Amino acid sequence: MIKQLRRKFICINMLIVTLMLCVILGLMLDMTKNGLVEDSLDTLRSVINPDKKEHQRVEESKEKKPLKPSESSTESTSVSTTEGGYASTQKPAEEPPFPDEGKGDKGQKNARMPTFTLSYNEAGTLTAMGSDFYDLSNTAYLQSLMDAAVADGEEYGELTEQSLRYLRNNMQGSYSFMDISSEQSTMRNLLIDCMLIGFLAFSGFLILSIFLARWAIKPVERSWTQQQQFIADASHELKTPLTVILTNAELLKDPQTPEEEREQCVDNVLDMSHRMRTLTEEMLTLARADNVQKEMMTQSCPLSELMEDSVLSFEVLFFEKGLELCSELEPGLSVKGNETQLRQLIDILLDNARKYSLPGEVLLKLKKHSCKSCEISLSNPAAPMDQEELSRLFERFYRVDQARTSSGSYGLGLSIAQGIVNRHHGSIKAAYQDGSITFTVRLPI
Repeated sequence: MIKQLRRKFICINMLIVTLMLCVILGLMLDMTKNGLVEDSLDTLRSVINPDKKEHQRVEESKEKKPLKPSESSTESTSVSTTEGGYASTQKPAEEPPFPDEGKGDKGQKNARMPTFTLSYNEAGTLTAMGSDFYDLSNTAYLQSLMDAAVADGEEYGELTEQSLRYLRNNMQGSYSFMDISSEQSTMRNLLIDCMLIGFLAFSGFLILSIFLARWAIKPVERSWTQQQQFIADASHELKTPLTVILTNAELLKDPQTPEEEREQCVDNVLDMSHRMRTLTEEMLTLARADNVQKEMMTQSCPLSELMEDSVLSFEVLFFEKGLELCSELEPGLSVKGNETQLRQLIDILLDNARKYSLPGEVLLKLKKHSCKSCEISLSNPAAPMDQEELSRLFERFYRVDQARTSSGSYGLGLSIAQGIVNRHHGSIKAAYQDGSITFTVRLPI
């Protein structure tokens, strides 16, 4: 069950991570693609309508630096020649292929991309005008490009196989084309990078999820183990009295059983029945502590008075066992909580000391620990105990001496005490020093 729960936890985490990675990387690819498309369309628009861009450039140049008379009287013009029904543009030899203009202008930068324009003249002949990067003498190829763009019927689109993007000039009926091979290469490289990043991120999150699953499921695993141990221990504790009851019941049923043995059998049945009832009540108390939510502890309880009453009740029991019960209780201390449960907590600690204390003095103290808490401590002589035994004292059915069942102990009292302290937002611990074991409880005032 724990392994299945851990696998489900990992699968849910990785599903969420995968969806997030797909969304993030997909958005990044889409935004990059849209940006490249918009840049290329801006370039094509500047090719279709260069007057507006040129006018803007000239105005900016005039504002920055006045033209000299020699410069204003001389202008560079492009010469258009037509060969075989096709027209191409050629720049003067003294001009570079791409004019150095508008370096900071996005539109001018984009205008340097390889572009060409196809249109029909008045005679219905296809003419081509564009960059020197293209061979505009291949009639069949240019005609196929024009036919594909016209057949598409859209204002702009892509010819993927030819690595071209086109834009239609609605006023002139021409189509401008631009090379997008570099854009396609950029998108391919970006896709490969995204896949690599996604794989590395997935692997990293998978390793992290495995560790997180172990950490998150650890309390559940511990609770499950305790529950299984609780069931096994409870079954073992109930098995002995049930066996005794069944054996004595069979003897009572036998008519040949002597009267004296019958009376003994009845006493045995009653004794085992009382032990089973005690064990069942303690188990129910633990079950309620596990399943019921922590209740609001708002009632003010006079802790000093509760402890005084408990000491008076247990003095006779300690005296019968040859023990001396002493108390040092600070008067007037009160806590917020459940009075019945707090009284049960004190009784459990005193009863535990009565059952397992070595001959000597048992000391119960109550004092104010700080302005926000008080401290209860109970010390009694005990056999030496190591740290591992001390840490396991609050486990259910745990007994340092397995023969404690003969005294009516089932190893549940300290577990119940710990549950009561936890519900009151306090702490409880055990320590061994100088031949005595001390239980210390701190509760908020």
